[in-house]
Amino acid sequence: MRTVVAATAHQLFVRVAQTTVAVAIQVDVHDAAPAGALDAVGAAGWGGLFEASIGCASGRLRIENTTSGPVTLLPGDLTEIPVVAAGAVRVRVSARGREETARQASEVFRSHPDAGVEERHALLAALDGGEAYLVEIWPV
Repeated sequence: MRTVVAATAHQLFVRVAQTTVAVAIQVDVHDAAPAGALDAVGAAGWGGLFEASIGCASGRLRIENTTSGPVTLLPGDLTEIPVVAAGAVRVRVSARGREETARQASEVFRSHPDAGVEERHALLAALDGGEAYLVEIWPV
């Protein structure tokens, strides 16, 4: 199995299951460790993947696409998220829809080999957000 999430002292990397459909990333900042075990699947279908401590000297978290830079966060045009306090934080990453969205995206290409760019884009856009990640952050 390929590594899905890895961490260094100051960075967290998440490898998405596919690269043709936009993924959804939800970031929740907590004052203390959230309830729930890492491997538990919650009511919303989240499955635990990874948990680690990382340093956050600035007290701000930036989410980036490794090939195109900072990701714009909603609402608005945020590129950084303030965390509870500067210093070490614990991060838990959970996911849902990884395998299913990758399968569906592959199926678009397989079942529509003669589709034009606009048609294929529309078919893939319908899958946007199917692969989703929940990033939970709290102070150590």
